[in-house]
Amino acid sequence: MPNQRTLDFVVLGIARSGTTALAEAINLDPRCFCAHEYFQQRRIDFSKVFVPEAFYDAENSNNNPEKLTRVVAEVKRKLAVTSDLVYGNKEPIHFLIMERLHREIPDAKGLYIYRPAHQIADSWDRRARNEKDRWLPGRTGYFALLEWLIGVSRLAETKQALRLIDYDSFFFDDPALFGRLIEYIQGSAPAAPVIERFKRDLFRGATPPDSPSRAGRFDMFLKNIGGHELDQFMRSRSFSVPSEIRGDLTSFIAARWDHVFVHVIDGINNKGTAAERSFALKWIDRVVKGYDDPGGATFRRMWPWLVDFTETLLPGMSTVERADAAAVARAIRHRLGKDAKTDRLKPLLSAA
Repeated sequence: MPNQRTLDFVVLGIARSGTTALAEAINLDPRCFCAHEYFQQRRIDFSKVFVPEAFYDAENSNNNPEKLTRVVAEVKRKLAVTSDLVYGNKEPIHFLIMERLHREIPDAKGLYIYRPAHQIADSWDRRARNEKDRWLPGRTGYFALLEWLIGVSRLAETKQALRLIDYDSFFFDDPALFGRLIEYIQGSAPAAPVIERFKRDLFRGATPPDSPSRAGRFDMFLKNIGGHELDQFMRSRSFSVPSEIRGDLTSFIAARWDHVFVHVIDGINNKGTAAERSFALKWIDRVVKGYDDPGGATFRRMWPWLVDFTETLLPGMSTVERADAAAVARAIRHRLGKDAKTDRLKPLLSAA
């Protein structure tokens, strides 16, 4: 029988924001085990994920034998040292289900890693250009900007008492953050030289985070909307509880939301590639169907822009894509329930 103990912590953030590196840092602690995207099913009920038994279930690893074998071996290795492990999972897409996680595992500690948008967008662009990468074609920095914006908006409204971990502070500026993080999730941090050696190996040969050479195609746009000021603010408030900085984040989002969506939609439609336009509908579909809180401020602010975005893509869509666009509109209508603005959705509902 499972011991009815659920996950102790979750690591979330935007893809390429440092969730993997943060999970690896946590795993330096002999009393902590953080899986890498183990429980990624969209509809899994985390209140029924019991540890450690859940890590031995092939279904939870998406029936990936290599992942299952690796995770089982690591859990057993750590259990051989201590029977009192602290269990977690890292998954970037968790930023879409932040409130559902809080409902289903209210006692789990949350760690949201924030990385400057230009760094994330540059990383997405590099991966999209690499034909040998498994990264989806068209999944470029434009979409990283949108996910970064949505993530900040979610932080501003969440009721979850998670901790903000600033990427640059954690890995470059503040050595004490690692100990504070491990103490927060109730681990027992290894000696300082262990984490310092880990950081040196992780970033060996990497460009320093503030180097001008890292500036990419979105750097000037982000500078103009105050994105770099937000980066500095987040850097100064690393390990904050979101409620402590809610006012600042809310003000930032209120003044910049429209600018980011206009920039992305205009860029993809006027200067974007066919792959970006094709990926756009997939991205919109994932966000609409995966989002956990349609009654929240972020979804209410977001859905009209998602409708606008989809409508701009209609002229170049195939018959199949038009059917998918109509399905997105139906999903939005379903998510909004009695508040659905059917007139606003009519062009998409009739697109198929």
